[in-house]
Amino acid sequence: MAGYVGDNGNIFVGKIKTISETRDQGELQTKILVLTKGYAAGIPAVKYPAGTPLKTIIENAFQASKITPEMIDDQGFTLESEGTSDTNAGAVLEYCAKLINGSKKPHKTAKYYIEGNAGYFVTDEYARDAVVLSAETGLIETVPESPDDGSYTRSIQCGFNHRIRVDAYVDLRSLSLGASGTYKVVEYVHKYEGTDYMTECKVKPL
Repeated sequence: MAGYVGDNGNIFVGKIKTISETRDQGELQTKILVLTKGYAAGIPAVKYPAGTPLKTIIENAFQASKITPEMIDDQGFTLESEGTSDTNAGAVLEYCAKLINGSKKPHKTAKYYIEGNAGYFVTDEYARDAVVLSAETGLIETVPESPDDGSYTRSIQCGFNHRIRVDAYVDLRSLSLGASGTYKVVEYVHKYEGTDYMTECKVKPL
């Protein structure tokens, strides 16, 4: 679904709870209350033996939240000792990520997120579903930037693209010198300018 406040937009997936309609000076207005997807709380605690693959625990946490585990990469990590899971699915996923990221074993940074109704627990380098932005797919402009905090290195403007979100990967294919490459979105906005819907985002390289 898409919602707009002024020129700024938000794309989200959720379950419709209520729909109401009112009339204001001849215009019919519809209000929709939507419950967006999130990690479930109050799920049953599960006791896992030592050696349980983290993938099993992660999949159970997503499924307890009625989220489909789309891509799970636990990098081969397992529980080193017996343990009981938290009753909050988000806390379970956070625990698994910290277990990997805090390990002294060779590993890549682990992250997790929800996109639509799909759950992802992947490495920070994961870019299989990167959004391709080129002249053929709606790229309008990209320019290098250097903010004081170094949080991003480039801004991108393109036609409206609902897949652009925080932490999304972008496969930028530009004729500008040194611009092409794979980036991660750190902030974005969907906006309406006159007759066209646009997407603008700030990105940093992987």
